[in-house]
Amino acid sequence: EQDRDVQFGFIGDAAGFIWATFACEGLARIDPTAGRVLAVWSANELGGCPWTVLPAGDGGVWVGMFAGLLAHIGPDGEVRSDGPRVESGTALFRDRSGQIWIGTREHGAFRLVEAPDPAVTAVAGLPSRTVVAFAEDGAGRIWIATDRGVAVWQNGVVSDMTARGFPAVPTRAFLADGERMWVGTFGAGLAVESASVLKLVASWM
Repeated sequence: EQDRDVQFGFIGDAAGFIWATFACEGLARIDPTAGRVLAVWSANELGGCPWTVLPAGDGGVWVGMFAGLLAHIGPDGEVRSDGPRVESGTALFRDRSGQIWIGTREHGAFRLVEAPDPAVTAVAGLPSRTVVAFAEDGAGRIWIATDRGVAVWQNGVVSDMTARGFPAVPTRAFLADGERMWVGTFGAGLAVESASVLKLVASWM
């Protein structure tokens, strides 16, 4: 039985099952209807402590590790060695085009194309190499949260918002709201981007 005290990330797949990471306790696939665990992968099997998980295009999943290389579990449940060599992937996100974004603790961000063979491209120009979250807005821009501010990727070009005066503080959460993007920070309150202007709108009162 998994130690629920160290549960970090979970996501549903197309089959209706839940994948849940339990740090160094491993990864579990759960049937939420029956309320039972279908399969468990240990940290040793995965090659690291699983932190985040994302459905893969082949019906399996990608698993990001707090410490260890990105893992790929195929639809047959086997841990495969065909994944890109990206270490400490603690944020995974799939955009509307199907491209996967990987954020790491200390190696920056990467774009992953799954087919025909998994391949990654590094994302340059970020305010920090510690990346914690991604989001996509209505225009297809990718917002990248780091521990020193936020950046926006569009058509291969990265805009570092700290260079435009946005505080270089940890960014923790995004919410796409039509034409606006809300940005939650640690230390500068809440910000919103509208009409290409990102500004602080509230702090804790």
